[in-house]
Amino acid sequence: MKKHSIRAIWLGAVFHLMTASLCAQMVDDSGIQLLPRGLAPGERAVAPRTLDYLTTPPAEPVRAVAEWEEVEALMVRWPNSTSWNALWAQFIAPVALDLKIYVICATAGQAISAENYFIAQGVPVDSMEFPVQATNSVWIRDYGPWWAWRENSWDRAIVDWIYNRPRPQDDSIPEWEAREWGHPYYGPNLVFTGGNFMVDGWGRGFCSELVFDENVPTVDTRPELDSVMSAFMNLDTMYTFPRFFGIDHIDMSMKLLNDHTTILNQYPAGNSFNAVMDSCAEILAGITNPWGEAVAVHRVPTPSWSGGVPFTYTNAIFVNNKVLLPIYSRAEDTAALALWDSLLPGYSIHGFDCNTIIPSQGAIHCVVKEVIHRHLIRIEYAPLPAALTTPAQGLIDARVVSLGTLDRDSLQLFFATDAAGPWQTVGFDSSGIEHYAATLPPQLAGGPVYYYVRAKNVEGNWTTMPRYGPDAHYLTRFAAGEPAGPQHLVANRSGDDLTLSWDAVTQDVNGIPIAGVEYDVYGSLTLGSIVQAGNLLTTTSSPTALLVGEAIGASTLRYFQVVARLP
Repeated sequence: MKKHSIRAIWLGAVFHLMTASLCAQMVDDSGIQLLPRGLAPGERAVAPRTLDYLTTPPAEPVRAVAEWEEVEALMVRWPNSTSWNALWAQFIAPVALDLKIYVICATAGQAISAENYFIAQGVPVDSMEFPVQATNSVWIRDYGPWWAWRENSWDRAIVDWIYNRPRPQDDSIPEWEAREWGHPYYGPNLVFTGGNFMVDGWGRGFCSELVFDENVPTVDTRPELDSVMSAFMNLDTMYTFPRFFGIDHIDMSMKLLNDHTTILNQYPAGNSFNAVMDSCAEILAGITNPWGEAVAVHRVPTPSWSGGVPFTYTNAIFVNNKVLLPIYSRAEDTAALALWDSLLPGYSIHGFDCNTIIPSQGAIHCVVKEVIHRHLIRIEYAPLPAALTTPAQGLIDARVVSLGTLDRDSLQLFFATDAAGPWQTVGFDSSGIEHYAATLPPQLAGGPVYYYVRAKNVEGNWTTMPRYGPDAHYLTRFAAGEPAGPQHLVANRSGDDLTLSWDAVTQDVNGIPIAGVEYDVYGSLTLGSIVQAGNLLTTTSSPTALLVGEAIGASTLRYFQVVARLP
């Protein structure tokens, strides 16, 4: 690990110098320099802000919310730059009608010009607000608030790190937002950045080892980091990865898509960065979610860095059932879009050319910060086994919690035997505090059964698990056991001939529907041991048999038995 860290520091230093050169002449429309995501010239020797906003940890349990959970708003800082404004308009347009957009501006005049720009670009502005607040840069991912769900007070709270850049106006944004919106605020004594932090919603965090180097000597060991994260974010596990390269932020190299799926960069063969990515893949492959599902690592072909430009397809953002993805007019774009689409059924993937901004060490994820939904819903349940041998194994015991008022009637188990539908539903019954139970009705053995759970609250927010059904769903099958015994055997004689009939067998011994049953018909002069090879009279696929007396001596047989079996 240390070897990787030393090498990455050297690479990072070179990259910062290169990027500083690239960005030195970039200014906004007011003539103010556009700061890169990394350190600008003159910032390297300046310490981060003073510890003005440190607080004690929350006095109650909190839950760090994953990025793929529902949001009600996005925050951006208006770049006020002819070369960058178009990108902001492009990636905001697909979500502008879905949720609130806060566009932070430096002055009232800039707020007016920003609104006019969006209107001119055909972007709806009815859901936008343009608050005026001084900032240093556009990189709101790194200095913006991190959200936590307070589990006793049942509300949202803001957790704010010490921003790892000497940009005091940026660093004060979370405190300003907490005051503006009336949210509880917590400030740990930890130098950190939002682009170097991911959580899976299950109490586990992910970052690069940059966090240790930035916090010497207060938090430069794993136990010290775990202690801070446990106290302020209620995280019980922190996974730290080798420093990457460039600014060493995790969002430039990997992305959690859900609690068991990750995308990780794969550079062209021979690229030295792949060694670090391979080390990250090994760590991820050893992680399982609470249901025992291993984290699947999918490598996305990524262009080599050219002239210090850090191309990446992981710097994307979830906006409910949409993904805003950076692309670069490169050959690799097509494969990246296809991979995201294949891994996230139920989502729509929107790609945006980020060539104007990527030389400054960031893309879409870096310039957007989510506001978690005030009426957030969380559905937790273990996926059913791949094969169900009894109907009871189709029981789903789900924990459903909502920051709003759960609409109990909306909590439904959706299921279908074809992924295209039609979908049927089963309601849930209360099975304890925050717990609800429903059983998947037995379906024909051997065939696929697709299912997902949906819930909403009376305030109008909704979600499914997995996100977003019906395109996203789990899969199981009912496995057939031994067929149930035939019932109501009836014999009718006609001369020397005999007709036997019985009820068709449509279930196995456990009550699971089955099809294709065949029946062996046995006959004997005596009651004992009827089912023997020598007593087999005929085999039929229908629940009836005609026994011709002359052929089998049916007139002399006294006892009959029918056995159902699967071929």
